[in-house]
Amino acid sequence: MAFVSRREGIAAAVLAVVVILVGAVLVGCTDEPTPTMDEPTPAMDEPTPAMDEPTPTMDEPTPTLAPTFAQLTDNSDEDVLPAWSPDGLRIAFVSNRDGDYEIYVMNADGSGVTQITDNSDEDVLPAWSPDGLNIAFVSGRDESADIYVMNDDGSGVTRLTDDSGNDLFPTIPAWSPDGLRIAFVSSTSTWDTGIYVMNADGSGLTRLTDNSADLIPAWSPDGRRIAFVSNRDGNFEIYVTNADVTRLTDNSDEDRDPAWSPDGLNIAFSSYRSGDNEIYVMNADGFGLTQITENSDDDWQPSWSPDGRSIAFHSNRDGNFDIYVVNADGSGVTRLTENSDNDWQPSWSPDGRRIAFVSNRDGDADIYVMNDDGSGVTQLTDDSDNDLGPAWSPDGRRIAFVSDRDGDPEIYVVNADGSGLTQLTDNSYDDLGPAWSPDGRRIAFGSSRDGDREIYVMNADGSGLAQFTGNSYDDRQPAWSPDGRRIAFVSDRDGDGEIYVTNADGG
Repeated sequence: MAFVSRREGIAAAVLAVVVILVGAVLVGCTDEPTPTMDEPTPAMDEPTPAMDEPTPTMDEPTPTLAPTFAQLTDNSDEDVLPAWSPDGLRIAFVSNRDGDYEIYVMNADGSGVTQITDNSDEDVLPAWSPDGLNIAFVSGRDESADIYVMNDDGSGVTRLTDDSGNDLFPTIPAWSPDGLRIAFVSSTSTWDTGIYVMNADGSGLTRLTDNSADLIPAWSPDGRRIAFVSNRDGNFEIYVTNADVTRLTDNSDEDRDPAWSPDGLNIAFSSYRSGDNEIYVMNADGFGLTQITENSDDDWQPSWSPDGRSIAFHSNRDGNFDIYVVNADGSGVTRLTENSDNDWQPSWSPDGRRIAFVSNRDGDADIYVMNDDGSGVTQLTDDSDNDLGPAWSPDGRRIAFVSDRDGDPEIYVVNADGSGLTQLTDNSYDDLGPAWSPDGRRIAFGSSRDGDREIYVMNADGSGLAQFTGNSYDDRQPAWSPDGRRIAFVSDRDGDGEIYVTNADGG
């Protein structure tokens, strides 16, 4: 069976590495012959060195002690892949002494060997949880290599991953320092190859990287980053990525347009999961999902009022797209705009008195502003190309938006009265979806400048551009949390558009 051959390959590789390392140590420590016990001992009447002979200086080489080795296991089969328990009192290891590879535990001196797994397939790659109460491992007992966890005595075996491919090779499952998450490598038929992170109970699966050359994840002590090995550039190098990317939604349809509530406790978004696009609200951790709108047409792009009591959105429920407002609990839908053209992409001003939006009522898409009751419509931009995606600065003095007036979509900013137009980005790719940081100092946006859409962050004047996410899939529509510590965004890194959240210092 292919899985067995992989296990044997791992064992052989580990043994080879051990032999090479031990050999290197022995060579380095035995350059000079060690005196044997039968060499003559100096006679007692040999002259004692005089007191005025020179004392050895401090910079003379200090003799090194030869390493000592203790054999802990002794049998005719293979014992491989040792893993110390966090308290240093026990060692888990893999052995085929019963005919197939199983997990064993012994005391640190080699005594008390106990077999803790027993099945006809292979159990390998044990990894202790930080509290020493559990052991994660990889097993082929269900016809594919998946990750399991068990108590340290072998009881309570629980399957954490369930896929028809392999969640192992060549990496031991890596527990986060707090014991709440496990990182691993997957090379499977339904998940794309790369490094994944899941909760310790198997929930919350999130892919961190998407390259088949990414291996051996290792957590930083604070649990915020993961270092890994990759030959994505042609040779093996060390990389690091943010470990705090969390998938908040998980369904086979498209979830998009994330918008944080002003108190940071909820995220509104639009989704096609009911057969047409509707507005939903969930807790900031992805739980507590509530459908806010429900009709046979499409509702898009929620924007919270600053007091958190209302949500603006655009809908074609009356034939063309117009701006509507609904209470945060889904009641009291009110139509704000009404004309024969399309009004869309509402954005509430920080003081709650105005709403910016896009309209093609003059023939092309431009930015408009109206009062929060729909009155006082004012056109801010007027160009023969398209101006889209208005986003208010936190102080309400400026509006960032996207325009293709120079030939491709770029980020611009304009004063709230329409004056002072400034172009912030300038390249031959698409820059979309600007979002201000709560302190007004930075703007996040999506861009295709590296070949696929990723999240970038720049200073509010366009300087200091930094790439925030990096993978071969599309990351887009960033939205800052009110405290500025997190960014929600949309990604199709798991096959369809879902909502993710990560720390604002990198995704």
